[in-house]
Amino acid sequence: IYMFVRNTIQYPYTGIAPQLTSSYGQYDNGEYVFYFYDNFAGTQLKSIWQTGAFSGSVNNGLYLESSSGQGGIYTQLDMTNNMVIDVLAEMITATSLTPVFGTSTPTLGQGLSDIPGYQFIWNYNNANEIGIWVSGSSITSASVTIDTDTFYLLSNEWIGDNLIALQNYQQVVSATNSEYSSASYLVLVVYQGGEWFVQYVRVRYAPPNGVMPSNSQPQKIIIYV
Repeated sequence: IYMFVRNTIQYPYTGIAPQLTSSYGQYDNGEYVFYFYDNFAGTQLKSIWQTGAFSGSVNNGLYLESSSGQGGIYTQLDMTNNMVIDVLAEMITATSLTPVFGTSTPTLGQGLSDIPGYQFIWNYNNANEIGIWVSGSSITSASVTIDTDTFYLLSNEWIGDNLIALQNYQQVVSATNSEYSSASYLVLVVYQGGEWFVQYVRVRYAPPNGVMPSNSQPQKIIIYV
């Protein structure tokens, strides 16, 4: 089957990232595509989010700041060990950004041990590191370049017993852990003293065998059935 893609907008069947249109999110169809998606349009958090030690703001994107310890936002979301949290974000003032597959109700404003689950700490210790932790305990880390005022797509994969961190779709570090098989909260926190801007967060199912599909013929998509 050959499926041709036109160079015109077919919203909501095709979409454009929210920041790429003159009206923010005008053709953003992420909510139709992903298991969970929020582009933080407008100036207020959606009612699905809970906050703790959160001192940031929303303005067509999330300015994430903490007033104490690990502060930020969370929402109840059932997830399995076949999912990926993607965060398109830039670091404004140096601190760590930590997406979490949360396994029980988090307590924000304290430490990572109060946010049970699988934790991916970007810019750990303000030292250009990515750390993978389990409920406040480190299991591995690696060096990664994180400059201020630069957008990165930070992907946090949980596939089977494998935990994998990717920056702009390039793998940075991985670890193995089997403590959890499901999660019930999506959490985004930063450490007190800095600020990140989050353009959007999405949760998607991992691709088969953890390998993203590719299109070798950009003028058409070939689907074999």
